[in-house]
Amino acid sequence: MPDLSHYYKILGIKAGTSQAEVKQAYRRLAKLWHPDRFSHDLALKQQAEEKLKAINEAYQYLKDYQPSVPAATSPPDTTQQSAQASVSTKLTGAEKCYERAAEYGRAGQYKEALEELSVAIRLNPDYVQAYRYRGFVHSMLGFELGAEADLRKARDLEWEQAYAARKAKRQAEEAARQRSTAQSQSARSPRSASPPSNPPQPNPHWLHLQTLIGHQGGVTAIALSGDGRLLASGSRDCTIRLWNLRTGQVFCTLSGHTAPITAIALSADANLLISGSEDQTLRFWRIKTGTLLRTLSGYKAVFTTLALSADRQLLVAGGQTGRVHFWLLNSNPITHGVYDQEDPVLSVALSRDGQQVLTGSNHHVITMYQGRTGELLRTWAAHSTVSTAIALHPTNQSFAVGGEDGLIQCWADQTTQSDRSSRLLTGHQGAITSLTFTPDGRYLISGSRDRTVRIWNSGTWELLAILTGHTQAVTSVASSQNGQWIVSSSLDHTIRLWRQEQPRS
Repeated sequence: MPDLSHYYKILGIKAGTSQAEVKQAYRRLAKLWHPDRFSHDLALKQQAEEKLKAINEAYQYLKDYQPSVPAATSPPDTTQQSAQASVSTKLTGAEKCYERAAEYGRAGQYKEALEELSVAIRLNPDYVQAYRYRGFVHSMLGFELGAEADLRKARDLEWEQAYAARKAKRQAEEAARQRSTAQSQSARSPRSASPPSNPPQPNPHWLHLQTLIGHQGGVTAIALSGDGRLLASGSRDCTIRLWNLRTGQVFCTLSGHTAPITAIALSADANLLISGSEDQTLRFWRIKTGTLLRTLSGYKAVFTTLALSADRQLLVAGGQTGRVHFWLLNSNPITHGVYDQEDPVLSVALSRDGQQVLTGSNHHVITMYQGRTGELLRTWAAHSTVSTAIALHPTNQSFAVGGEDGLIQCWADQTTQSDRSSRLLTGHQGAITSLTFTPDGRYLISGSRDRTVRIWNSGTWELLAILTGHTQAVTSVASSQNGQWIVSSSLDHTIRLWRQEQPRS
């Protein structure tokens, strides 16, 4: 039998530690010893690879290890052995193969373990644990591509199963609520019956001013200048359009990307625009002349979210590769750093001073980095689903996170040690696609796949308005400096402008 104390020592934890602590220790060490962090030094990278293999092996054993019942509580006898045998016969064929693979793995017989795991997966194509363990075995055999594919498949299956479970739970809760409401209403007398409450109606003080039409594909990203005069929009038609909002007309079209635009970032002075595309490049544009300044390529990544600091010195990007990229733009050549989160990075938010970076991943984890150094500061457990949007309050420590479940979680303080958010905003019927605070911090604006834009009071979290009109999913929202102009984009190829009208006294 393998030396358990050795495995516990590798992970730096005490014997008998809970499974949750084992997993936490593994994740911490796996990030610490990821070989990509040592790409600058071949010797250190090789050492990290060996260290990571040992960490993986320890985790795979301790993850599956279940302490046996102490002998004093029930001495072994033939009756107990026969009972154990009867239990093992109830395992499915896939589970039997997995158990044999685990035994081979513990003995270091990885080729035999690989064969058993492959059979288990053929018998049960949704066997998450078998995919994860086969990924480990592939890694031990040096088959890194196979390891990456299996681990990605395990994550995808895990998310799909969790999503199906959450959906079933929500449906059951909604059915129970409706039954309870019906029973309550039927129990009331006609005299005491009261009319049902109505859902929030659109606030008449937010007016739709104009719809901008011109893109030949869905509009995927927008950015608005602080004075509300300039709007930049990126589209699936592979172009970026610059709009004069005084006239509602395009004054420049930026062409050069060979695939749909996925993200854009506009500098605070509205002189620099950065665009990301499915062509795996980042392009820097000078707004005044509409000229291309430089192109960054070679990262083999599609950047779906971008954030640029107010001083134009720091650019942060994330995408499906699971890596957070940092560029210090004031160096020559540009300094580039990477932090590997493993799961796709779907949202990025950057504080005004560029000191804090928040990212949302595919597995309900919010991560904070030090912007200038890329140092990992802390993490929060956010949505039980994908965290699709993040916004940092411009004047205090609060932040908001939107999820694929249509909920918005709000934290009052970035320094809090609790994973529990201080407020949960409900109402959207589809995934949150975009979140932003107005620059004065008064409002939180949310866009969703349910085709609506919602405006919330960031002090009380009261819903103030529901803006409707888009015929397909809202993809991005932006606000002018004073918060009185709001712009929303959609896959319906349009951009809609909204203005707050002060109520008459």
